[in-house]
Amino acid sequence: MSESSGRSIRSGERGREVLDAAAAVFARKGYAQTSLDDIADELGATKGLIYHHYRSKESLLLDVLTTGAKTLIDGVRQIARSDGDPRARLRAMAREHVRITMTDVAYQRTAFRSLPMHVYLARRSVDERWGKLHELRAEHEGMFRDVIEQVLKEDGRTLDSVDTRTLARGMLGALNWVNVWYREERDQDVDGIADTLAEFVVNGVSPRP
Repeated sequence: MSESSGRSIRSGERGREVLDAAAAVFARKGYAQTSLDDIADELGATKGLIYHHYRSKESLLLDVLTTGAKTLIDGVRQIARSDGDPRARLRAMAREHVRITMTDVAYQRTAFRSLPMHVYLARRSVDERWGKLHELRAEHEGMFRDVIEQVLKEDGRTLDSVDTRTLARGMLGALNWVNVWYREERDQDVDGIADTLAEFVVNGVSPRP
């Protein structure tokens, strides 16, 4: 069941509470195993409150994914567009990506777990918002790809000999795998983990002698 594009991303404190509850349950149980009753229980309210803001579980998922994607883009964009050494910027972008993944757990883990569904619906759904979400993900990947190309040029490498699209996707894949193993109660050194992974992936693009 789809909604019109005019009702995307609910405003207001209560609407955000509904979205946060949905993200928490989706991240914990997965989209397919989550019911609106589960979300209402997480919220401590009735399904009526959910239906006041959303017509379907799919629309809730769409807003969770869109919110998570925008959080990542907003966190990385300023770094990507700044001046300075491309390698240092790429490292800072990777670090921020990981930091957001570990501090915005519910939204980012839901996005990671829902990627196959997102890709399918971006191609097949009549709801244009799925296509717009795909564009957001492409924008995020594109920022990494652009800075990777700058790093390679600084290293004196020709872009014709390197598939920068695959490099960017490989880097983001490694960073996104944090969603699989990171646990807030166990892995508390967010800065240390972000630093380690950022250095690891940047060295894969531009090894230090």
